[in-house]
Amino acid sequence: MKKTILMAFALMILAIPVLALQGTTTNIVIYSPLNNTSIGLQSQDFTFEIDGPEDASSCSFIADGDILKTYPTIPHRIDRKFTVQLPQGQHEWKINCVFPDGEIESETRILNVDLTGLPTGCVEKQSMGSGKFRHVFDKECAEQTPVTIQGLRPNDWIEITLEETSRLPGGRFETKTNYFILYLIKLSVRNGQDFFQYNTNRNTAKVDALVGEAVEVDIDGDDINDITLTVNEIYLKKASVTIRMLDVDYDAPVISDDPDMVDEEDVEPVEPVILDDEDEPEEMDDVVDDLVTDDEEETTGSNPAKLWSTIIIIMVLLAILVYLTVSQRKEKKTKQVKRKAPQGKKADFIIESSAKAKRKRRR
Repeated sequence: MKKTILMAFALMILAIPVLALQGTTTNIVIYSPLNNTSIGLQSQDFTFEIDGPEDASSCSFIADGDILKTYPTIPHRIDRKFTVQLPQGQHEWKINCVFPDGEIESETRILNVDLTGLPTGCVEKQSMGSGKFRHVFDKECAEQTPVTIQGLRPNDWIEITLEETSRLPGGRFETKTNYFILYLIKLSVRNGQDFFQYNTNRNTAKVDALVGEAVEVDIDGDDINDITLTVNEIYLKKASVTIRMLDVDYDAPVISDDPDMVDEEDVEPVEPVILDDEDEPEEMDDVVDDLVTDDEEETTGSNPAKLWSTIIIIMVLLAILVYLTVSQRKEKKTKQVKRKAPQGKKADFIIESSAKAKRKRRR
């Protein structure tokens, strides 16, 4: 019996690596949005995770057969997010990731984008403070009045506010306000032409704008140019500029080659500290939490293939254990029978003793 137990124990130890390998399969787990979900937001977030032992060399967001965004080097077991702008209608989407040994695709889900009923009124606000200029633009209102700013000096900066209204589940609306900075670095002359040099808090590269030239600026870093900056004149070391909201289809898909996949709220701010106001209403947080919780229950369940593989391995081990137990019992019975069987002189003595006993009884 001890031999059987030792053999079974050895088999179990050998099976541990096999069972462990069942959990090393790499999958793409989608957390949100849920399948067949309807969203009334201008921009949609798609959250996923690589469930496996390896990092992906790149991951792409695919909608309706087109790759809309690709990010390199996605670590495993860390939540990641694609933010895209899908147009109104129904879309099939999935995520494809490339690994050293091949590609893996997530399940295909359906998303309904419903932007009907969004407010279309324009917002026209502007104010001036000491050393900086503030202006508010509505992302959905390209026809609003352009803003002309005069008396700009080097080291002045313009705070540009983009307001975006979106419809929440249940028919409610929210307005998201984001603040961005356009810095005036210097006013100078090159080849006889005056120019205005600037950068933004989302792009530190210095850009030169010649007098009379309209420069398109992606002020919020979403790969879509939002405003045009026109330098009207430079006189006595002061500049006059006009800012106009571009007529942009924000609902159109955006293809980005941005190599960095860092959420805006994770970026370290620089002086002056201007952060995106991306806090959502409390009700929206509850909705998002419900979506993520429900989706985790849906997508993190047991893999049927892994489950059946594990069951088969356990059944094989049990069959081997039963076979060894039965063989051990048969061997034990055979030994007991051999011990009872008469052998050699001992058998002759028993027969002889029996004959003597019979003769004594006759007498």
